[in-house]
This record gives sequence, structure tokens and C-alpha cells, in this order.
Amino acid sequence: MIFLLLACQGAEKHIEDLVFTTPSDDPAHYQVDTSILYDIETSSPQWIIPGENLPVEITPAASNNNVDIHFFQDRLFIAWRSSPTHFAGDETTMWIMSSADQGATWEYETHIAMDADVREPRFVSSEDMLQFSYFEAGTNPAAFEPKQLWRIFRQAGQWSSPEVFGEEKSVLWDIKYRNGLFYMTTYDGGHYSADEPVYVRFWSSLDGIDWSFVNGKEAVYVGGVSEVAFEFDSVGNLWAVGRNEDGDETGAGTQICFAPVQDLSAWECLQHSDPERYDSPEMFRHGDQIYLLGRIDRGGTFGPDGDLISYSLRPKGFGLFRLNQDSFTLELINELPGVGDTSFPSVRRVSENHFLFANYTSPLDDPDISWFEAQMSSRGTQIYLMNLYFIPQ
Repeated sequence: MIFLLLACQGAEKHIEDLVFTTPSDDPAHYQVDTSILYDIETSSPQWIIPGENLPVEITPAASNNNVDIHFFQDRLFIAWRSSPTHFAGDETTMWIMSSADQGATWEYETHIAMDADVREPRFVSSEDMLQFSYFEAGTNPAAFEPKQLWRIFRQAGQWSSPEVFGEEKSVLWDIKYRNGLFYMTTYDGGHYSADEPVYVRFWSSLDGIDWSFVNGKEAVYVGGVSEVAFEFDSVGNLWAVGRNEDGDETGAGTQICFAPVQDLSAWECLQHSDPERYDSPEMFRHGDQIYLLGRIDRGGTFGPDGDLISYSLRPKGFGLFRLNQDSFTLELINELPGVGDTSFPSVRRVSENHFLFANYTSPLDDPDISWFEAQMSSRGTQIYLMNLYFIPQ
């Protein structure tokens, strides 16, 4: 089966049928009944790219990926990278648009074009200001060349000019507002290099603008881990899942880490990395359960030796996983739409038992296409929105 698609109970719901204003994304703001069990169901995907209601200012290229969504001032915002192929080049544009009717219609907001590659869109907001960050990369399709983090702000309906922030050659992966503070993971160092390790940084901020290392600790993980998603459990402990693509003394694949609420900089990670890769991880919490959206590697495992060539030549999928907090493992719950070049999910909470997520994928009619072939395909990649519901049993 390519993916498991479950309809909602009763009449199927669509994005445009939903009514909400600006819901909080912090799980601490919701009371979930943890004494009962829940079934997990999803709606049909609502395709954004390609789509018939794009603003006239936006002309997507073939490859559309690296997507982020956010609710702000009664609007749904979406940003994504668009380029001729998945790989770096000087024809990349980061598009931003928003909707006041939950995606029935869209309005152009702004775009970023730097004559260089632009990746990793991330929204975060305070009450009256929306912040959008991204990183500038190079133009060599065969190299990973992060240059600088940038951000822009939307206030009173106007976008600011771009400004540099953070450390040079850093990549921002995850940013969240939780328990009264903003938190952020970045990485830098020798990604795809045998000469230098990769450094995972964990930051906090009172306002989302000025950042400092949590408890002054400069690096929470040193080794082969790069993309690190995180979420807090119901008592404030930190859980993190990171792609261990470069490999280190723990092997290669995925690292799962924990830090107690008393010291969020004291990361305790697996002695042996999970050999599976759950690329571009995105985490969220419902009640006491923490979930992850990420890539599925079909037909093999990446670790413990980190065979990138074999990994690139296998087909891929996309799924919803539950974090087993006792065993430090990830358990596949549902397969979701995603084949070939797929997985850069973004999830936002709509209500107590309802989440909205976005993802990208190669056309679904070719489920056996390899990751590398799909990245180069002229058919490109597409973006959709999808509802995820926790239904009390």
C-alpha cells in the first residue's frame, strides 16, 4: 500500500470547511483527556501546488519543497522553496502567501530571491508580529554551502527588509514557542565533511529575536547529527529526534535524545543510533503522547554504516510515528501521502484534537521512483495540506 488515507467520521471535512481564528500551537494551552484512547484519522489532501487559486504574482517552478505553515492574526500562512530541481542553484525563490478562509483562496505576501539557494523556511510569532526565517546557501548543486541565516518581520500588514541573524554558516531547523519561552535548534560545522563534526545548538529567547544558548551550553550534541526536531512532554521534559546522516561513534541513522526539565541543556541520547532515518523530522504532542512526521526509507536501513548511495537509490515514503518514551524508539502509526522526493512536514494545532499539516511529495502515481531519480525528475514535486484528527474511542 502506498499510503493509508482515513476519512473523518461522518461527512468528510475539508480545509475550507473549518472555522477557526488564530489557535495556539503550544500543547500546554489545551486540556486533553488522557484517560481515554484515541483513533487517529486524516482527511483527503488539499493540493496547494499545483493549485488553481494561486495568486497571480506566484509562478512555481517544478520542484516545490521545504514547506512551513503558521496561523497568525486570523490568517493561515504558508511558505515554500521553489526551484527547477531539488538541488542548489541560483534560480530558487521562497514564496509566502496567506489565506483568510483556510485555503479556499490565497493572497500573495512576499518572496525571497537571492540568486542563490534558499532553504528551511520557519515561522514564529508573537501577538502582533510574525517572524519568518530562512538560510542562504550556495549555487553548486553538488555541495552543501550554508552561508547565513536571514529573517524578515510582518507587522501591521507590512513586511520588513531582510536582516542577518545568528551565526554564520548555521542552519535553523526547528523553532517553537513553549511554556512561555521561544526555543530553537540549529546546527553547523562539518556536515558532509570527514574533517569536522556537526554541532547541534539549543537556544532560548524571551521575545524570539534575541537568542542565547540554553543554560549557556554551546553544543548539546557533537557528532553526525544535523536536523533536530523537538517537543516537550506534559511535565516539561525535552524530547528531540535528529538525523544522524554523517555518522559518529553511535553509528548512523537517527538519534533520539531526552533532557530533564531541571536542565534542558543536558541531552541524554541513544548509545547506538537507530539505523532508520526519519528525515526532515517534525514533532508535536497530543496529551501525553509525542508524535513525529517524517520520511520512510523503503527496502533497507541507513545505519549503522551510513551508506548514502544505497539510501539515495531506494524509494521513499512518508508517515506518522509515535515516540515510545520508555524505549526511546519510534513506532509507525500511519503511512501518509508521500513518494520519491518527499518529506519536509510542518504541523500546527487547530484545536484540542485537531492538527493541520503540510508536506511535499513527488507525484503519487509513481510510488517506486527512487529518492535521487525523483529529485532530478522534470515532473517535480507538489505540496498539500491535510487535517489530522484524534477521535475519542
